[in-house]
Amino acid sequence: MFTVVPSSSTGPVGAQGDTGAQGAAGAQGVQGATGAQGATGAQGATGTQGATGAQGATGAQGAVGAQGATGAQGVTGAQGVAGAQGVQGAQGSTGGFTLLYTFSTDTTAPPGTGTVEYDSATFGSIANIFVHEVDRNAIGVAATLAEIAVGTEIRIFEESDPTKFSTFRVASFTDSGTYDTIGVVPLSGVLLTNAAKIGLGFSVKGVTGPQGAVGAQGAAGAQGVQGATGAQGAAGAQGATGAQGATGAQGATGAQGATGAQGAAGASESLLKTQMFT
Repeated sequence: MFTVVPSSSTGPVGAQGDTGAQGAAGAQGVQGATGAQGATGAQGATGTQGATGAQGATGAQGAVGAQGATGAQGVTGAQGVAGAQGVQGAQGSTGGFTLLYTFSTDTTAPPGTGTVEYDSATFGSIANIFVHEVDRNAIGVAATLAEIAVGTEIRIFEESDPTKFSTFRVASFTDSGTYDTIGVVPLSGVLLTNAAKIGLGFSVKGVTGPQGAVGAQGAAGAQGVQGATGAQGAAGAQGATGAQGATGAQGATGAQGATGAQGAAGASESLLKTQMFT
């Protein structure tokens, strides 16, 4: 240590002495306090949603429902309209016997040889026909006339115009000597022309024929209404759920928080020296 001795007078300042040797380094200052922890960086954005898994396969088709019951038989269709009446065919020869006469418009018996008469000049009022037992060809036909039976139909027609005819049903038959009186019921026709050559036809009832064959089967009725559809089969089982889609990628890590401030430095060596000499 140096001792400063005061003097009564101050001499000139001496030359600057050489710089003393470097003092030893001061002790290391205390470590500054650690700066505060920087704030946590912001949360990275959530990754995008993974794609939805594929749709599970459709379940198998349910079994077909049972067949519905057959519908009731439809009502038979209405009878078709009758066809139009066919044209009248030409007059054919009368079956059985046809006797040849001449017609007379006289209405009183007895008739002349070879003639036929009605007892009325009005067709609907005729009740008797007078027929001579000798025809217009002078042939005796009494035995043939006797074949006429009650219930038989007689048809008398003009040979020159068969559309002019008279039809009767026989109600009685009487042999009146040279002629026969036939009681009749008029059915259809007209009065004939006087002196016209006529044919008197009738049929003899024959033996009853055998029973005819059974007629053909009638047409089938219309198809009945379709039965109701059977119930719907049960739905197939639900298909399995598709696999979970892959998880989206992890969001990026937030930025590093700022470094805390540097702690204060320890005291310097020169400051320590000054303090020592104070």
